[in-house]
Amino acid sequence: MENTLYQLLKIENFLELQEELKNAIDGMFQNTECAINDPAPSWFEKNCPKTYKFILSRSKVPLRYLRFYCTPGGELLTPHVDGHVNFRAPFGLNIPVTGTENTLMKWYRTEADNLYDHKAWHDGNPLIACLPKVYEGLEKLDELELLEPHFVRTDIIHSVINPNPNLRVILSVRWYFTREKYHHWNEVFKL
Repeated sequence: MENTLYQLLKIENFLELQEELKNAIDGMFQNTECAINDPAPSWFEKNCPKTYKFILSRSKVPLRYLRFYCTPGGELLTPHVDGHVNFRAPFGLNIPVTGTENTLMKWYRTEADNLYDHKAWHDGNPLIACLPKVYEGLEKLDELELLEPHFVRTDIIHSVINPNPNLRVILSVRWYFTREKYHHWNEVFKL
């Protein structure tokens, strides 16, 4: 995979799709904790048909999932890597839904031996991430204010900071991958 941490995806009717997503999640996130929601494909067909059709029409391989991530106001999504230490999820297409202005996704450098596998649970399903053993000494590589859809590297340690009073919600699209292939967005999506 090339050394790019993110890449903008220009979508001609993005504001229309964003509004569709915003309307679809109305009332979905009511609490003040970081949360995720993995609606079924049928939910997307019914509630976000234009967005879902766009994603499917440009995908070259099957979708693994579409997941909403919610970061409450004043919260930090702690630095982590998606997946296992030895089998990391390479990237996602992050689409801003609401509240992303002034928020930052940050990437860091750390030594490989500073990561360990961590398992959390969501609706009875395991969420696997690598966390740093020691947070001090993480070296910031770059940061992004997600105002438009971007492919983002998730196999590099990253965090999200939401200093705003409101919720930050994004839709993350993920595709199946193996150890040998589908490690770059141009392999799974028609750019």
